[in-house]
Amino acid sequence: MRIGKTVARVFGYCRANAWPLFVAAWFPCFLTTLCLAVLALVLFADPGKAPTWLLSRGFDPRTWLSAIVAAPFS
Repeated sequence: MRIGKTVARVFGYCRANAWPLFVAAWFPCFLTTLCLAVLALVLFADPGKAPTWLLSRGFDPRTWLSAIVAAPFS
């Protein structure tokens, strides 16, 4: 009998707070998807189209990733 009341209270809480629970569950997923999409655009973009402040000088071809990869070893 207690389990039934507990389940009923949980469903009542979820029904009363459906929108905040939905936002709490899906907002982090949305941010993750957005960040991954932006990262994919930056990673797979042509270095000529990348912002100049991301490009590193002294690497051929000029790419933003070269400096990040080489920095720990220099």
